[in-house]
Amino acid sequence: MEPDAFPTAGNITTSGSLRNATMHVRRFNNGIRNNEYFTKASILYGPYAPAVFIVFNAYRINESLVQLEWSVAREQNNEKFIIERRLDKDTGFVKVGEVFTMAPNGNTATRLDYRYVDPNGHDGWSYYRIRAVARNGRESVTEIREVPPYLRLEVFPNPSFGDFQVRVRGVQSNLLMQIVSSIGQVMNQYSIEGERTIYVNDLAKGTYVLVFYDRATGKLVRTFKIVVLERK
Repeated sequence: MEPDAFPTAGNITTSGSLRNATMHVRRFNNGIRNNEYFTKASILYGPYAPAVFIVFNAYRINESLVQLEWSVAREQNNEKFIIERRLDKDTGFVKVGEVFTMAPNGNTATRLDYRYVDPNGHDGWSYYRIRAVARNGRESVTEIREVPPYLRLEVFPNPSFGDFQVRVRGVQSNLLMQIVSSIGQVMNQYSIEGERTIYVNDLAKGTYVLVFYDRATGKLVRTFKIVVLERK
């Protein structure tokens, strides 16, 4: 996998260490040969970070839209947030949008909440991260959040008396569906390859959750609540 950007030629400079700086030692048993260099890159999380992230979530709201929500505890000289996305077929992240800071002059010590909706109809997995960029070029970045493909799901009847159908559409990968009780017991499970209708019978009274996993990766794709009433 190639990096997002390759290093360019230039001069190595130095200055005083930042607060909360750390030192790391690495030994090269055979030394460093001519025209070989070793350096360490860092993303700021300390007092000089343009934003301190405390919450970041990404999830599908329908077949063609993904909603991103993030919160910061404070901002310092921040200018904007860059939204970056990588699809499962891509080799790197790309910018898909930006949101300018709501902090006055880019500075605040009060929590601020942000939201962004990304047009995304990809039928595979998507990956998102948010990058805060200060006016002086400093950056801080969130962890990566995974968003599964959209799963068209119909359950009927719901509520039921223990007999119902689960119709699954829009699946490009193999899934595992589990019926999980309110105490976490797996009542039954089914393999799903492509589009399929599953018939469930004689389920006892109670509240359950249908849990869908990607069989290849084990990642959670979707959950769906069902209610079974007492038979008359």
